[in-house]
Amino acid sequence: MARVVGVSCRRGVGLVVVAVLVGSALGPGAGVVGASSEEFSDLDAAGVHRSAVERLAALGVFEGTECAPGEFCPRDVVKRWVMAVWLVRILDGGDPASVGASRFVDVDASQWWAPYVERLADLGVTAGCATEPARFCPHETTDRAEMATFLVRAFDLPGGRSGRFIDTGGSVHEPNIDALAAAGVTAGCAAGPPRYCPGGDTNRAEMATFLTRGLGLKPPPEHVVRVLYAVPADREFRPGDRDVLRRAVEHVQAWYHEQLGGVTFSLHDPIVEDCRMSQTEDFYARGHAWQKVVEGVQHCAPVSGWAAGGTHDAPGSTTTWVIYADVEEACDEYHQFGEGAHELGRGGWGLTIMGRQEGVFDSGPYHYCGEGPYTRTRGGVIGGIAHELTHALGVINHPPGCDEGLPSCDYESLMHLGYLAYPDTYLRDDEKAILRDSPFITQRPPPLAPLVDIPSAIRGRIIDADGRPVSSVWLGAWQSDNTDYRRFVLTDADGTFVLRIPDGSYRLHVYAAPGDACAGYYNGESITTNYREALIVTVEGTDIEGITIRLPASPQNLPTVQC
Repeated sequence: MARVVGVSCRRGVGLVVVAVLVGSALGPGAGVVGASSEEFSDLDAAGVHRSAVERLAALGVFEGTECAPGEFCPRDVVKRWVMAVWLVRILDGGDPASVGASRFVDVDASQWWAPYVERLADLGVTAGCATEPARFCPHETTDRAEMATFLVRAFDLPGGRSGRFIDTGGSVHEPNIDALAAAGVTAGCAAGPPRYCPGGDTNRAEMATFLTRGLGLKPPPEHVVRVLYAVPADREFRPGDRDVLRRAVEHVQAWYHEQLGGVTFSLHDPIVEDCRMSQTEDFYARGHAWQKVVEGVQHCAPVSGWAAGGTHDAPGSTTTWVIYADVEEACDEYHQFGEGAHELGRGGWGLTIMGRQEGVFDSGPYHYCGEGPYTRTRGGVIGGIAHELTHALGVINHPPGCDEGLPSCDYESLMHLGYLAYPDTYLRDDEKAILRDSPFITQRPPPLAPLVDIPSAIRGRIIDADGRPVSSVWLGAWQSDNTDYRRFVLTDADGTFVLRIPDGSYRLHVYAAPGDACAGYYNGESITTNYREALIVTVEGTDIEGITIRLPASPQNLPTVQC
């Protein structure tokens, strides 16, 4: 049987963690071979919860509970039998002995996970889902209220103050929800006003985070970036917008990770918090919009930061704020830069506020103050968030010479016009030094996720003349009817690549290294230096699979061409 060594958290007993995994055989009927976090192919979908999944996977907690070979399915809802397996392995540091019968009429003792259910009941963590006869409901899901009770009993958490959340009153689980919050395991599902969403389901990735916090493996970060989705009284929270905003901020977090060599900022959980402001949009749109929005969200969260005169009104704060205010400022006031007239779409110490003009949820052509159409790409929109957040994290100034329009300006960097080409832009070395010194830059997140409006991908591999994989080679794609749209990806150790890209027609080209001359265009088999011989690859809503590019020579010895 699988045995987890070094994880033992009996209630009332201290926790010792030694991340060593021994054994791999699963109980009868497991049917799925255990996978470590390195073998899970779908952890990008875990988002901010990825590190928690990886920690528990390294300890063997998930063996046998994978949803498919090599997959964790982070967004699937947790079943009660899965919860039992995970909790028992954490509490006991191993697997229980087999059982010949179960106290619950709906648990078949021949199921490999039945001993975990029995052990969880022995530990007093569960009494089942019903009595007369006793049932466990193993295949039902675990909502957030039930999850709180499971964890409070399992980790013997002390009580917390009542009335913390407005939506838990009258629930039998309310005391345990309050205890879970007091222990720092949860901050609820929304902040304005504080809500817990007790009836909401708990997905597998979220459960991993709850467990690691309960174990003390993942203490809440001291310095975090918090994101508020603020809506005026006469507008509604739009379905899907919260998820778009979350994924955009996660993308910036992962982009920072690449730029800063393995570290980035930490995000608050939940990543996006809703806030209903008390006034109508017209109130916030006309005159001193910045200060009005800051004041309008105070009942949701203690927002502070860049204020009139460009000063930080809360030095030493442990929170940097990103606010998306669903407000479109009046055109006649957008360029009023007088004292106190801070328009939206700016950032400074500790705070950035984006208005609806920033197009966080929209891409494509748009008009501004009756002029246009202008082109707005999803990359440019997320780049705008990255630009303003970088200001808020301490890079106050634009690159030298840019504000004056001098030729020496580093136009392609993120902190000038490079944000329009995001993610194909960069932080300057002086900016990286400032950020690395920031107390907010500490966390190591998952690899860079695809941009939120890129549903498809071009997948394949690059090999040499002898059929061996070629790693660390850059593949680029230029849209055939728009030479300004380019995307790049680096081949993995096995020569494979996955190039996330919007629908369209593309020419693929190979580079030996970033900044090197182009080696040629993909022609269906190898590469050619003749532009007209390039194969047009068309993406139309589905992935393009199986492309193999055979290089005629090693990357260093390839001819070069102007692509």
